[in-house]
Amino acid sequence: MSRAQIWGRRIRDRREELGVGQADLAALIGVNQSTLSRWESGDRAPGHRQIPRIAKALGVDPAAIFTYEETP
Repeated sequence: MSRAQIWGRRIRDRREELGVGQADLAALIGVNQSTLSRWESGDRAPGHRQIPRIAKALGVDPAAIFTYEETP
């Protein structure tokens, strides 16, 4: 699994845990919903500037999402 896929899965899982829709999270981060969708699907990885905003919107430390290690 690629880094982008791992990160995307973690973003999606946390967003769903919070009960937040893609459009709402995208607005909080300041990106288009299509961009968030590409991140969640693993097609693309967020840039380093988006990482703090994503983590803040999801209420987590950036390391909780943006480490490369696969989680079980």
